[in-house]
Parts: sequence; C-alpha cells; structure tokens
Amino acid sequence: GNFEESNDEEGVEVNLRDADDEDFPSAAALRRIPTKLIKNGSLLFKGKKLMNLLALFYNTACKICPSKRFKSISGLFQHYKECHVDTEPFVTCCSTKIHKMPAIIWHFVKHIEPEAFKCKLCSYVVSRPKFLEIHLQNHRPDGEKPLQCDLCEKRFIWKGALKNHLMNHLIDRPEFICNICNRKYQTAGSLSSHRKSTHIDTQK
Repeated sequence: GNFEESNDEEGVEVNLRDADDEDFPSAAALRRIPTKLIKNGSLLFKGKKLMNLLALFYNTACKICPSKRFKSISGLFQHYKECHVDTEPFVTCCSTKIHKMPAIIWHFVKHIEPEAFKCKLCSYVVSRPKFLEIHLQNHRPDGEKPLQCDLCEKRFIWKGALKNHLMNHLIDRPEFICNICNRKYQTAGSLSSHRKSTHIDTQK
C-alpha cells in the first residue's frame, strides 16, 4: 500500500509481503525517500510526512508477533504498549534496538544523508547534524582555547575533554572493562556507549 496517501488510522495492521524476514528498507521504499533530509542542521520534513518516511524505512512488524505489521511506528509502539506491556517498544536497524523517537529519526537520517553528520575537517561523526557546530569549536586555533592542561601544553575548549586528557597523565589509569566481551575503555561513558551499541540483547 501507499503509506503517504493512506487515510486509515495509524494503528491499523497491513498485510505482510511474501517474505517473512525481508530486509528493510526495500529498494522500492528507498526510491521514495528523498536523499536530502537536512538543511542548516535541521530536518526538512516534520510531522506526518516525516512519520511516513520512517514507516517506509523501518520494519514496522512486531518482533514478538511478526504476523502483525503496522502502517506507522506509532501504531507499532501502541501495539507493544497494549499487547506486550513488559517490553519497551522498539524498531531495529543495524542489529540495534532503537526505543526513542529522536534516536529513530536521527538513525534514519544517518543512513539516508550520512555526510550531514561528518566533520569536513577531521571526518569525526556526530550523532546529530546540529552538534557539528559544537564540534567545530575543537578546530579553533590553540590560542583561542581557554583551558590548558597543567602538565603539558595541550589546550581545550571543554572541561570534560581536559578531564579526559588528564587521565593520560596518570600512571595507574583506571580501566573500564566490558563484562561481556572484556574490551577495555578509558572512560565510563565510552564503556556505556559500547554496551548500548554492541550488546543490544543484554538491555531491558
């Protein structure tokens, strides 16, 4: 069916196509999604149009009862809330469960317009295009960076970056080790990000 022109209620189920474990999005769905979604760090599409694009991109079938597929993510999430009360609603992409609408939107955009997330000076990738403005401050000349390490000449814009840098000067640096795969990280935040992106089956 055509998602964009449907007047049905959002929670109405739609028929599955022939393949039960088809890949999403399909080539036909991708052709219907604009390649330009971001302008000046902001989304070009909002509201119902954006929700229609998300429904084209993500598999809106319930992972618990896969014979039920919905026309929208909100319909799928409502189904989870009514029928699977012990499961936080989610969609999946890149072998990751995504629970919150902002993350669902930005993950979609990252697939369609990946360059909107990448710094042209160092190729650093941010989680949202607006964060590029913040990241670009890291490329200011050292003389414009207000914070200096007391133990070396390195300068920083952010207190958190200086604090992380100071860890490099410690002889006995603390290590944060993943209890699932034993990978080591320098900060608790890095370990937390690793767990969320790598070990999705361990999350509630």
